[in-house]
Amino acid sequence: MVRTSSQVSVPGMFVQEGAQVGSAAGSRETPCRPRPGAGTARFLSAGAVMVAAMANRSYLYSADSLPSVEGIPKPVRCISEHNWSIPLAHKLLVGRETAVVPSTIWNPRIGIAADFAGGASLLGDLLRLVGQGLADRDFAACVDKTMAHLDKQRGKFFLLETGEIISLSDSDPEQEVRDLVAHDIPAAVAQAEAALAGDNDEWLASVRADWQDHFGSFYNEWLYFSFPVD
Repeated sequence: MVRTSSQVSVPGMFVQEGAQVGSAAGSRETPCRPRPGAGTARFLSAGAVMVAAMANRSYLYSADSLPSVEGIPKPVRCISEHNWSIPLAHKLLVGRETAVVPSTIWNPRIGIAADFAGGASLLGDLLRLVGQGLADRDFAACVDKTMAHLDKQRGKFFLLETGEIISLSDSDPEQEVRDLVAHDIPAAVAQAEAALAGDNDEWLASVRADWQDHFGSFYNEWLYFSFPVD
């Protein structure tokens, strides 16, 4: 099935032109691949594929170059998506050399890019620290899956797309993203760095208590918005 732009646009933010739109049945734990010969929709970015969804999400990708007004990088690799919020993991992964860039999905300039290696290292260090005080097999499995997927989908940059989350408010989306880059993401990084230095035990305990909310994202090669290789 190919959807029209009115079915996929976020209020006030049209998706960039040229992207494929598809739907896939089944659990979100099943990789969703585009249908052969899927058509193109008017407001999607070139090459992006969508599958049916019920929630607003934060989307994380990797690439070897940055988006520009001329177009999006190729390839764009899928990392993870998270329902209804921008999780701590996403903020930490884009916590090094963070910058606002053109979006790979939406028309407004609301993409966030960051250094892949630095962000992956920061998250890995925090996950190891959280695990030292958490005897939970599910957490250990989550960490293994997360780090293996990051290694598989490695790139030079992380690309974070928060358009669906920031659209939940009535604020200007470009200002919302500038605030994320200037305040929210650095604040999350500072909390993690303090915990790693042994100076933030109360925050660390709260992260352990709610680790699913912070780290339990959907990691897969295909997300709601995907960018298949030509």
